Amino acid sequence: MHIELGELLFYIDDSNPSNTEPSNGIANPGEIVDMYIYLENLSSNIIENLDAYVTTSSSKLDIIQGDFSIDYLNAQNETIVGPVTLYLHNDITSSDDTDLILNTKGRKYLIDDGHINMPGGEVYTAPID
Repeated sequence: MHIELGELLFYIDDSNPSNTEPSNGIANPGEIVDMYIYLENLSSNIIENLDAYVTTSSSKLDIIQGDFSIDYLNAQNETIVGPVTLYLHNDITSSDDTDLILNTKGRKYLIDDGHINMPGGEVYTAPID
């Protein structure tokens, strides 16, 4: 697998051996996928020894493994973290066939380094309006 820093905010690897369908690089319902997340430290501070995790309140996916660490990240620098392993439920659309897709392409992910908001340590973004 090859992961590059760049315009992409995350990369999905769906080549898990538990999946019944061949890998197509897309997170499909009923699959286990590994997600790698692009993070950029926009603060003027170095991030050291950050242990973090991904959570969700969605009933449409399960986080199998959501922990990641950043040992050292210079200010104004970027990195890739992961994998965060997810299981996407087969019923990813609602019972009335509503399928909500949120796009974050081109949005910045911010790291809360605890200087303004305590206790800090969160990574956040917002979908495109």
